[in-house]
Amino acid sequence: MGETMSIDSPTQTAQLNGPTHRSYQVRTAAALLSNPDTHHIVNIPVGGGKTETALEYIAAAYNDTPDSYTALITCPNGRLQSQWKSRIEEYDLTDQLTVYVNEKATTKTRQTNTHFRASDSGGKSLRDRKQRLKEWEDNSFSRSKQQSIANADIVLSTHQLLKSDIDNGRFDSEFLNAQTTDLIVDEVTNFLAVDQQPGFSDTANSPREYRLSKYYAPYANDLSSPSSPRLIGLTGLIGPRIDGIQSLFDTTLIRPDLDAINEYRPDVSTVGPHTTAGGGVERLLEGLQAQFQTAKT
Repeated sequence: MGETMSIDSPTQTAQLNGPTHRSYQVRTAAALLSNPDTHHIVNIPVGGGKTETALEYIAAAYNDTPDSYTALITCPNGRLQSQWKSRIEEYDLTDQLTVYVNEKATTKTRQTNTHFRASDSGGKSLRDRKQRLKEWEDNSFSRSKQQSIANADIVLSTHQLLKSDIDNGRFDSEFLNAQTTDLIVDEVTNFLAVDQQPGFSDTANSPREYRLSKYYAPYANDLSSPSSPRLIGLTGLIGPRIDGIQSLFDTTLIRPDLDAINEYRPDVSTVGPHTTAGGGVERLLEGLQAQFQTAKT
């Protein structure tokens, strides 16, 4: 199990490329920078600026080693990928770094408008030509993707598409790992999946076991190797999955000071009462549980 690092922060701000950065974000990024050989989980509540913290770190890490630094950022869905892309552009990182946003192919195989006789030989010949054309376009697309990540400082992808690219030969997982300095996983609690097979138990008294999610397995199985990328996981959640990840990869957990974060989350005072003991969320859950028991009976 890895250790937990607390980041205490005074209420002051720092400045990087325009947007205001909160001091606990800068200090968290500095902690990541000063421990380059350690896997980390950054645990900041929703609205506390996980993305900004990671970008602060990426900019600093690139400044230290501009010729060899590459970050692979994976997200659980396209919506978060779009948010990352917008933030990267907002911080003007595209002016300094080469950013490759991994997306699905948007061009379809061209239609072959060939007239042929209505015979088996003619039909098969046309199908063969279409198949050869599709294979050529697929191979060209694959070469383009592989070259793009070879030239990129930041690769941004959903983990589903990344797995598909590896499974279909568009990316080589060994090449991807060899070229990546930091694997930054947004919502890192998705990194693990519940499994009935022997694995990593979340607590000593829980029967729940975890395994590496199938979406991450093609490129994250070797994170325990000294030559593999460093894992930097981001999450706004707390709970047993973090313990599972810490057990699996011996990560250090970083939690900035909550009071400093809440000063920059003006909505927390209105949300808070609903999530406290006896609040609206608890009553809703109790009602759902009662309905479940009624239906079960």
